[in-house]
Amino acid sequence: MANKKKANHGKSPKATNSKSEIAALDSILKNLSDLGLGSEAEIKPESSNFGTILNHLLEIVVILRKEISELKQQKQEEQEIKNQLRKCKDDLDETMQRQLKGNLILSCQKPKPGIQSIIKTDEQLGSNSISAHCIELVKQKYNVEIPEGDIQACHRLPNGSVLLKIWQRGPTSAWNRLLAGIKTGGNKEFQLFINFQMTARRSSLLYELRQIKKQGNLYKHGSDENGNIWIQAKESDPKKRVTQHYRQGEIYPTVTKDELMKLLGIN
Repeated sequence: MANKKKANHGKSPKATNSKSEIAALDSILKNLSDLGLGSEAEIKPESSNFGTILNHLLEIVVILRKEISELKQQKQEEQEIKNQLRKCKDDLDETMQRQLKGNLILSCQKPKPGIQSIIKTDEQLGSNSISAHCIELVKQKYNVEIPEGDIQACHRLPNGSVLLKIWQRGPTSAWNRLLAGIKTGGNKEFQLFINFQMTARRSSLLYELRQIKKQGNLYKHGSDENGNIWIQAKESDPKKRVTQHYRQGEIYPTVTKDELMKLLGIN
């Protein structure tokens, strides 16, 4: 009987782990420690079984679920902040653009050597004012004479173009007749270009559209006196506004460059 009891007194599988189990547990603990989720000193593989490790892992899963939930909440809050910031930028850009209504930029191509520019310098104008010169230029281009009293400001810009600001824009004003002329193109032989002044953001958008059109990825684009910009990807496509606007109770923001590329299907 004594010998029999002695024979049954061997190591129990539940009491002590095998070498392979110890190696597996050691690997798990090391990975957890590397991830910062546990310390190898907390549990000794030699004195622990899979049940102990499983309980430890369950505790870690609970911690991870809580952290994941907090990260999702943080990400959602960050996205809400981004959306609010985007809306603020769009609203600010829209407000700034409205303040630019009535502003026209007069420019011309750089003349060839020996040929005088359409837009004269101050020296060439002599005693004549720049506003009187611009009135004459507009008349030659669109056959519309703007009264001097309709002009709020007129001055040169660093790039050589001229800013002409017209404050009188009533239904029967010269401004309305000028808009009709701008839409038809006016005298195409007279190489004067008149564009509506845009915010920096909308000017950048127009630049991108011109580049895309040169590459053959856009049929047509245009803008108006209110700073609205539209595109027509193909001749058969309807026009789409790409600046902030309201439609069916929804506010659509001014598109970014990435959004524009996606809208046109350009990779």
